[in-house]
This record gives sequence, C-alpha cells and structure tokens, in this order.
Amino acid sequence: MRQVTQLSPPKDPLQFDFNKPRFDDHEAAAFIGCAAFTLKRSRTTGTLLGVASPAHLKMGRMVRYEKATLEEWLSQFPEYQNTAQHGDEVA
Repeated sequence: MRQVTQLSPPKDPLQFDFNKPRFDDHEAAAFIGCAAFTLKRSRTTGTLLGVASPAHLKMGRMVRYEKATLEEWLSQFPEYQNTAQHGDEVA
C-alpha cells in the first residue's frame, strides 16, 4: 500500500512575530506581502516585483532577512491615496 505524506499547513501570517530583527522566508514574505516561494525564487533571479530583490543573510543552510532591510526595500515603492494617481507613473 502506498504511503501518503502529510504536508504541513502553511504558516498563518497572523501568528508571526514581526517585532523580531530577523525573519525566515515565510515571515519575510508575509511582511512584504508576497508568497514565500516567490521570495525564494527572487534570490536566484535577483528581481522581485519588478525591482532588485531584497538582500538576505545566508548562514549555512539558513536564510534570514533583516527587518530593517525589508523596510528599506519596501520604501522604494510609492504610496498612493487613490488609483487616479497611478497615471503619473512613467512606464
């Protein structure tokens, strides 16, 4: 009989502690609002959401993202009050 492996459920972003200085893939992805796989793939492609991906720490097999680095990375994106302001962008 074939054995079925149980996959663990995805981590609930509401249970993450965003007050700590470093995040793993899942925490960092939830913090910036993308999927963990997308963030992981950005480490090899060098781009995330059309811009250079955020810097990460590689410690052995572990990958961590500094909260300050993610906050700085997010700050490059403009904030808008409404969608009418998006017309000012240059493609």
